[in-house]
Amino acid sequence: MTLFRILKKGLVQQILAVGVLWVFAAAQPLLALLSDKQHIQFFLAHGAKGLDIVLFVVLLCCLVPVLFGLLAWLLARCCPKLWRILQVGMVFLLVLLLCLPLVKVLGIESDLVTVLLSSILAGGLTMLYVRQPEFRSYLGWLGPAVLLVPLFFLLLTPLRKLAFPKGVHSIAPPRIESQIPVVLLIFDELPISSLLNTQGKIDAEQFPYFAAFAGQSTWYRNAATVADRTAFAVPIILSSRLPDKFRTGTYSNYPDNVFTLMGGSYQVAAVESLTELCPERLCPPPGRSSVWQRQAGLMTDVKTIYLHLIAPKGMASKLPSVDKDWANFGEAKTAMQTRHQFFEQFLTQLETPHPDNTFYMMHLELPHSPWVYFPSGKQYDDGTSPDAIFFGIKSIHTAKHKYQYKSWENDWARTQGYQRHLMQLMYTDRLLGQMLERLKAKGLFDKALIMVVADHGISFGMKGDTRAVGPENDASILQVPLFVKYPHQKAPVISDIPAETIDIVPTIADVTGGQIPWHVDGVSLRQDPFPNRKSITAYGRDLEKFTVSRQTLQAHYRQPLTLKNELFAHKAPGFGSLYATGDYPQLLGQRTGQWGGIKEKAVTARLLEPAKLGNVSLKGPYLPGFLLGELSFKPGESPQPIVDLALSLNGRIVSLSRAYAPEKGERYRFYFVVPEFAFKAGQNDPQIYVISRKNGKIGLSLASS
Repeated sequence: MTLFRILKKGLVQQILAVGVLWVFAAAQPLLALLSDKQHIQFFLAHGAKGLDIVLFVVLLCCLVPVLFGLLAWLLARCCPKLWRILQVGMVFLLVLLLCLPLVKVLGIESDLVTVLLSSILAGGLTMLYVRQPEFRSYLGWLGPAVLLVPLFFLLLTPLRKLAFPKGVHSIAPPRIESQIPVVLLIFDELPISSLLNTQGKIDAEQFPYFAAFAGQSTWYRNAATVADRTAFAVPIILSSRLPDKFRTGTYSNYPDNVFTLMGGSYQVAAVESLTELCPERLCPPPGRSSVWQRQAGLMTDVKTIYLHLIAPKGMASKLPSVDKDWANFGEAKTAMQTRHQFFEQFLTQLETPHPDNTFYMMHLELPHSPWVYFPSGKQYDDGTSPDAIFFGIKSIHTAKHKYQYKSWENDWARTQGYQRHLMQLMYTDRLLGQMLERLKAKGLFDKALIMVVADHGISFGMKGDTRAVGPENDASILQVPLFVKYPHQKAPVISDIPAETIDIVPTIADVTGGQIPWHVDGVSLRQDPFPNRKSITAYGRDLEKFTVSRQTLQAHYRQPLTLKNELFAHKAPGFGSLYATGDYPQLLGQRTGQWGGIKEKAVTARLLEPAKLGNVSLKGPYLPGFLLGELSFKPGESPQPIVDLALSLNGRIVSLSRAYAPEKGERYRFYFVVPEFAFKAGQNDPQIYVISRKNGKIGLSLASS
C-alpha cells in the first residue's frame, strides 16, 4: 500500500496526533520547567500574571495544533498530496524534537553524532506512524492531552497561584505620624568581604562611596542574611517573615509587608526588579505593556529556553545564556542595560517632588553576575556570550546534590571571576554615590533613615558551591553589608550585635513610630538588650535549612577576606591591584621591545574575535575588554598542565592570563580582562606571549598565530 493511500483517511485523528506530539515534544517540557517553583520567577520578570499566564499556557499548548489543523483542513480539500507530505514532515520534525533530549542524555560529545542518532530514531518512529494504523489511532486517542496538559499546569502546579491569585487584603496598620523620609536600597549577590581591605575596614580606595556612607552611618558588621536565594531573601527583608513554605515574591503571597505598613501613611516610591510585593494601589506600574507585548516577550524567551533543552552540548554553548537573568535572554545587553534603567527610574523617583513622609525603596540586581561592567560603567562584554558568563564555572549534578552544583574549575578561573566581580562592584559603588548625592541635593540625606543592605553573598572559595550555602562557604554567602544612617546621624558607629536581614522592617517601624500589625520574626536593630542569637538558620533553594552557630561564623569571618587580599595583594604602577593578578604582576605596563629578541614558542595562541580590536571607539558605552582565546601545542610538543600568558596591546603588556589543561574532548582556552585605559581609538594590535621563568629570570616567547 502506498504512502498516500495509507494517510488518506482519518483527517481529524491525524490532526490530533500532531497536536499530541507537539504537546509532549515542546509544550509539556517547557511548562514542567517553568512551573517548577525554582523557575516561576520567569513570569514575574516579564510582568506576567493572571490572564497573561493563562493565555501563555493555552497558546503554548494549543496554538500550533490549531494552526496545523486549519492548514490541514484546507490542504486536504484542495491539495491532498501536499497535505500528506506536510503531515509526514511535521510528524518527523516533532518526533525528532522528542528524540533530541533523550539522545542528549547519553552524553555523546559529538553534536553531529547526536543529531544523526536522533534523526535515525525519529525516522524509524515516523515510518511506524505511517505504516501502522494502530499507532496513529493510539496517538489520536491521546488527543485530549492538548487540553488536559494546560489544565494540569494551571490548576495543579505553583503556576496556579500566579494565574488565579486570591483576593487578598493586608492588615491595615495604625497611622504613622512621623515625617521622617525612609530609603531602603537592596543590592544583590554582595558579600561583606568584597568591600573590605586588609585591616577589615571598608576599602576607601576601591569603594569610596561605600566608605563615605559607612563614615556617616552605623555599620552592623556581623549582619547576616537568612536565605541564599533572591527569591526568598528579598521577600524576607521586605516582610520580616521567615518562610514556612514556598511562596513566590508577590503581594498575594506576602500581603503584609513594608509597603503596606508604610503605605497607609506614607507615599511609596518603589522599584522592584524581581519581586512584586508592593500592591498596585500603592505602586501602579509605569507604562505597563499590553497583554500581547508581554506574550511576545514570553514567547521569545521561551524559544531560547527550548533550544537549550533540545540542542546538543556544542550547539547549546553558542546560544544566549538563560542562567544569569530571568528575561531578555536573546538580548543580554538589553537585560544588563535594564538594570541601569531600573536605577535611573529610582533616581527619578528621588528627584520627583514628594512629601517628607515618603518611603523610597529599590532592589538593584548589582553587582550580581553576569559581570560585564568596568568600574566606570562602560561594558567590556555585551553579555550575549555564554563564555563571558560561565567561563571557569563547572556544573555537577550527582545523587548527592539535588540541584546542579556549581564550582570553580580551577584557581585561576576563580581569580578572574573574583576580579570581574570586584570591577562590577566598583561600578555599583558609583551608583550608590549617585543616590547619596541626589538625597543630599534634595535635602533629604540628613533627616532620612537610609538603609543599605545586600540580599546574599557569593563564594570565591575552591570548596563548596559558588552560591548554595554550606559549611565550606557560610561566611561568603551569609555575611552581608548592612549600613543604617539614622536621622541626623553624623558620626560613624560600628555595631557587633548579631543582626539579621529580618530586622530591617522592625527597625523602620521603630524609627518612624509605626506599629506592625502582623507577626514578625525580626526585631528593631535599636532594641536594647538585643537578642543573643547564638546561631543562624538560613534557607536554601528548596527551603532546606542550614544552621550555623554565630561562633563558627565569626571564626570563618576572615576566610573570604584573607582570600581576597591574597589574590589581589600586588600592585602594578598604573594598573593598581585589581589587574595585578597571577605570578607575574611586574610585567604589566612594560614594553615588549625591552625584552630584546623574543623567540617563537612551540605554542600557538589565538584570539577568537580579534576583529573586536579593529576599530575601537573610546567614546561609546562598550570597550572590548573581554578577549577569549584558544591555545594549542605544535606537533611534537608535550602539552603542559598550565601555561601563563601575557597580552600586549600596541607594544605594551596590559593583561595576564593562564590556560589550563582541558578536560577530555575540549581545548585549552583562556581569556584576558583588559583595562579600559589600555585601549586607543581605532586599530589596536594584539600579541600573545608565553611567560616562563628560568634561573629566577622571566622570559617571554611569542605565541600569537
